[in-house]
Amino acid sequence: MKNGIATGPDNIPVEIIKTLDNLGIDLTTKLLDKVRHVELFRMLEKLDIDGKDLRVIRILYWDQTASVRIEGEHSDLKLIKRGVRQGCVMSPDLFNLYSEIILRNLDGISGLKINGKNLNNLRYADDTVLIAESDEQLQKLLDTVVLGSERMGRSWNIKKTECMVISTKSSNPQVKSH
Repeated sequence: MKNGIATGPDNIPVEIIKTLDNLGIDLTTKLLDKVRHVELFRMLEKLDIDGKDLRVIRILYWDQTASVRIEGEHSDLKLIKRGVRQGCVMSPDLFNLYSEIILRNLDGISGLKINGKNLNNLRYADDTVLIAESDEQLQKLLDTVVLGSERMGRSWNIKKTECMVISTKSSNPQVKSH
């Protein structure tokens, strides 16, 4: 550190590096299988996706059916109402857009101020880190994510959830993870 600035491209001032609660939430419970098609298309329409692109996605996903073959016998066809196609190049993007709806609910909740901007979450694929300066803020972020996830038919894996405190002083976070 020199001149009170931490090393790295973000130039985060030292005073920002204070009590910082990070909660990593792994939303994986076969998440790609949990994406509800009705919600997916409602969300794509809200995001003003081009009509032609939306039609292509609907053709890929709407009215899909599948059957199971056991010892050469096929079951009756079943309508597939949720999930994104495994291996499809669009699946990660569709999943991320679906997740965006849940995490937009965090917009008004305080996190960490960096260069005047509020940062309360970081995401990569199906991993999310919630960032707060206090137990209370972290609890509010967590409650918002859990409620939003439940509304969208998603769950999160409590066994893969961890809380990490970054601080110059000893701290024990008081956050309940439902």
